Amino acid sequence: RTLASGMHSGLTGPSRPWFRLTTPDPDLAEFPEAKAWLHHVEVSMRQVIARSNLYNIFPQDYADLGSFGTACLWLDEDPHTVFRAYLFPIGSYQLGAAGNQQIDSVYRRVSMRVAGVVDTFGYEHCTRRVQDLYRNSQLDSWILLAQCCEPNRTHDPQRPTSKAWINTWFELDGGGEGGARNFLRQSGYNGRPFAASRWNVAGEDTYGYSPGMDALGDQRA
Repeated sequence: RTLASGMHSGLTGPSRPWFRLTTPDPDLAEFPEAKAWLHHVEVSMRQVIARSNLYNIFPQDYADLGSFGTACLWLDEDPHTVFRAYLFPIGSYQLGAAGNQQIDSVYRRVSMRVAGVVDTFGYEHCTRRVQDLYRNSQLDSWILLAQCCEPNRTHDPQRPTSKAWINTWFELDGGGEGGARNFLRQSGYNGRPFAASRWNVAGEDTYGYSPGMDALGDQRA
């Protein structure tokens, strides 16, 4: 908790401007018009971040990072606050690394109430089992879902409809007729919608190790 609080206040504290925008060309950043535009975007970004839940999620993210060495933060659009952050609980997801050892894929299991499934994906996209539960007012029944986000191996930058990352949701625990009918949603993103942080990484390991792991042996001793 002390580590998470210190990292939040020192790195991403809401009371001070903890990031600054610039351009790849240092000379361009010195033009008055460029400075004014960058400042305007910075102010807009800080306002949006303050309205979102990101400052509530940051300490939890740092806590996972310091305890388990790995944390996965998901950012998605929100109709009320522009975007919303979600922290995936440890043990609910699996990460995948590219050839350069950078994390580019995440796969997770998540339980959601029937009411949440219908609200999120739409009644017409749900499996027959979920639709039956919804019609029978069993809105608090739990449904096990899977989410898979990975790079689009056939991405074509020249096509506006081609997205760099593919995000797929489907139901895990049966019901439905199998195949594509079980898919709740297939969508895409131009950029990676998640941030998978690792404290330290040994070699080709996908997951990191943390100060908490180092301290555990000393505490036992």
